Amino acid sequence: MMRDLTPPPNPLPMIWRGGIKPVLKTIIMFILMMFLTACAQIAPAQLPDRLAEQQNNQLPTLAAPFTITTDTYRNGAFTVSYPQGWRVVSSASFAPPSAVFVSPDERQIILITSETDATLTYPFADIPYEQISTQKGDVWVMGVAPRDEWESFLITYQALFTALDS
Repeated sequence: MMRDLTPPPNPLPMIWRGGIKPVLKTIIMFILMMFLTACAQIAPAQLPDRLAEQQNNQLPTLAAPFTITTDTYRNGAFTVSYPQGWRVVSSASFAPPSAVFVSPDERQIILITSETDATLTYPFADIPYEQISTQKGDVWVMGVAPRDEWESFLITYQALFTALDS
């Protein structure tokens, strides 16, 4: 019975000298070179115009100049005191001066803008909402809020509108 067994095959001959370490090192170096070559294409060939137009070693920004304190927002068109805890989003530098004020629960929104044809849409399609728009000088103040929060929103809206200095 033992006579019918075939002998094991001969091991493969070693075709390189020095073992497997130099081969692994070569493979790792090849993968690293491929990775670095692929990453080289990520960087732009030249600076975008916006960054190339720097003056006095200051890069131009995407936002218009504005100042925010804990309760006041100021830009070139208006100054306003806003409710504590509300988030402020300023307009881009190429757009007319504006700011969006968002309540902490993100359900009440007030837009103050110098743009005459601005619109404000409510982001939650499944919630019934009310909308208000008032002009003060050259500045428009628009607000949206859910119907069930409308009365409390109007108090905030009127306080912000009264504090607006345009």
